[in-house]
Amino acid sequence: MDVNNTSRSEDSSLDLVEKFLSALGPKPYSLEDLENFTSNFSKSNKVGSGGYGEVYRGQFPGGVQVAIKVLTQKDVIEESFMAEVSTMGKAYHRNLVKLYGYCFERNMKALVYEYMENGSLDKILYENSFGCIEWEKLYNIAIGTAKGLLYLHDGWDEQIIHYDIKASNILLDRNLCPKITDFGLAKLLNRDESHVPLTRIRGTIGYNAPETWMPGSQVTYKCDVYSFGMMLFEVLGKRSNGMGENWFPAQVWEKFEKGQLEHVLRDCGITKKDSEKAKILSLVALWCAQYTPEIRPSMIDVVLMLEKRIPVGRPPYPFQFRQSSNSSVPPSVLETVPEVYSKDHERIKEKVTNIVSENPVLPQHSVVLSSSGEDLASEPTHTIFEKTEKGQNEESRDISENQDLLIKCISQDLGFSAGRPVTSCLIYKCLLHWKSFEDEKTNLFDRIIQEIGSAIQYYTLMSMLLMYLRFTLLKVHDNNDSLSYWLSNASTLVFLLQHTLKASGALSSTPQQRRMASTSLFGRMTQGLRGPPLNTGISFLNGRIRGEVDDSRHFEAKYPALLFKQQLTAFLEKIYALIRDKLKKEISPMLGFCIQVPRTSRASLVKGSRSQQDLLVHWGSIVKILNNYLKTLRENYVPPLIVRQLFTQIFSFVNVQLFNSVLLRRECCSFSNGEFIKHGLAELENWCFTATEEVIYQKPKKTFKEITNDLCPVLSVQQLYRITTMYWDDKYGTHSVSPEVISSMRVVMTEESNIAVSSSFLLDDNSRIPFSLDDISKSIQQIDIADIDPPSFLRENSEFHFLLQLEE
Repeated sequence: MDVNNTSRSEDSSLDLVEKFLSALGPKPYSLEDLENFTSNFSKSNKVGSGGYGEVYRGQFPGGVQVAIKVLTQKDVIEESFMAEVSTMGKAYHRNLVKLYGYCFERNMKALVYEYMENGSLDKILYENSFGCIEWEKLYNIAIGTAKGLLYLHDGWDEQIIHYDIKASNILLDRNLCPKITDFGLAKLLNRDESHVPLTRIRGTIGYNAPETWMPGSQVTYKCDVYSFGMMLFEVLGKRSNGMGENWFPAQVWEKFEKGQLEHVLRDCGITKKDSEKAKILSLVALWCAQYTPEIRPSMIDVVLMLEKRIPVGRPPYPFQFRQSSNSSVPPSVLETVPEVYSKDHERIKEKVTNIVSENPVLPQHSVVLSSSGEDLASEPTHTIFEKTEKGQNEESRDISENQDLLIKCISQDLGFSAGRPVTSCLIYKCLLHWKSFEDEKTNLFDRIIQEIGSAIQYYTLMSMLLMYLRFTLLKVHDNNDSLSYWLSNASTLVFLLQHTLKASGALSSTPQQRRMASTSLFGRMTQGLRGPPLNTGISFLNGRIRGEVDDSRHFEAKYPALLFKQQLTAFLEKIYALIRDKLKKEISPMLGFCIQVPRTSRASLVKGSRSQQDLLVHWGSIVKILNNYLKTLRENYVPPLIVRQLFTQIFSFVNVQLFNSVLLRRECCSFSNGEFIKHGLAELENWCFTATEEVIYQKPKKTFKEITNDLCPVLSVQQLYRITTMYWDDKYGTHSVSPEVISSMRVVMTEESNIAVSSSFLLDDNSRIPFSLDDISKSIQQIDIADIDPPSFLRENSEFHFLLQLEE
């Protein structure tokens, strides 16, 4: 009996992993397939080996060559498979190796990749002499690898930390195009989930960042930047970095500090014609190899520096966390970290770069990253727009004083007036009065963006610090209040700009990233948020906020104004994501207790019992957190569209966790557990409307049509099949659906397997921004900004009396 149960458990585990893998896209192969591809894994086809296992060259029937990696290290097989397939199954980029498929059988676990004719980068570096590969090609390999890492960090909805960037994990095709491989240690993060706890040491000694040396530490994507820097040193010297006195990165820094970097380049066999790029690569490597993660650049800055699109600043001393008292490095060097490397600035600059390159209405020549070859490190701030002409200096000084007072408003919490954010309304009125929207050249927008960005960054860092010091949730909630305040201000200002600015061409609006409206349990529940709920009070923008923004008063937007709106939109999306992801993190620990009823308490699930209430305490905690967030958003007059979308995504997140847990764990797919979850969902009735009956009686008598069309029209056949085959009634001993229904489901699944229909039975959590500028513009009624009361320091200044004048 026990042997049979164990066998069934193993089969179930294999089936579970197989289902997980097949849902991700790569094709499953059998052991027989792999034997055919590799001539029964002949020794002549063996091309490599390592701690993970062995690699064989193979060939598809059509003649396409492939590389088959066979995993033999049993203790990491499942983790490696999950990490590698979940990463490579979703990521597509010319600088990432392509995963064709996998084999996951009891006696064979293997991954099938595209074959790289030129092997790995380390073989080219170490097994050939200097003359075998041109420096220009090595430099392009470095740029391609950087672009691959940039895609992993910022190119899609989830952020990927590779953890093991090194020369041997960079493969080269026939054209020496680099492709990153070996994602067995990779970690996927939700967007804006900046830190991840390290459970064990990851990476390769000599490449892994200092923060990865201690399990339990918090690491970021910057550990990949460090490893990339170590790899750049290897590319530079075409040799191992070495250790101790021969450590090559330390030698490079020593020569750079003495102004003798060309000596290192000459010793590495780099000719004079390649010395400029080699110097850039050396400085970028020193930046990436900084001991302190926050000082390291992001990969977008690395790419821009390597492509010479922005200058490379002077790096500080890289090999210690703080400057020691006997160090010869002057303090001024440590103070030269360019502001361009702050995380928030990275995100905004990336959006600006994409906007300028993709939007024809924004003239590319207007973006001036640096007007000269001066180092970014010497610039205290990053100013995008050019200075005003000399003949306007005197007028500019007067304007600058007024701008300083406006910036002072942004740095203070001015609150709300009749439901309207005072700060955003004052900014808009000043911009309108000063005719800033019509200026061809101005740095006012840049100053406003920097001030708002500084405020957001401050609250973000404070939140991280409070969580690190394990302060109370109440203090973290104060941070939610600040973020909600800026979410309200940013959305209001975006609305006002949307109704004021018009592009000289067909300016593309933000693509609407909407999912199909769900009619599942949570989908129906969140529909209750679409109108004013009976007991949630989400109608924040009442009649007092509606007024007189004249839609006919449009200005043809100049480049600075258009860029300002795009940057402001980026801030709006960032704040929204911060609040949403913080809410997910707060409810996640309690949600884990809401998925499965404790075994010792199954008999306590009797209506009205005290034990039942004790079991639902975690649901009550979740509801309390949701109420706190709703209260904070309401107090800060966040537009109802954004609030609805926020809680819709949170409900979707809860739905994904509950649904997938039921389908992945048989102990959760029971009658008692269904009751447990049902009682918990009832706790959310105060948020939405009364839940409908979700129990089906006389299941064996239900037909396939009744189940798919009437009872569960939203669920796919794969999901229905999974539920009906895993379900067990541990309370009354009733049966699931009839064998005929199960047979019908199998027939449909077989038919759908031949067409482009997903075979996954799991739900995906969507972390995209679920609204566009047009959505916000249409959801908010007209806003009267005429009677906004400015703060006293503006009222007393004659230059701002226009704020006191009511528009006729």
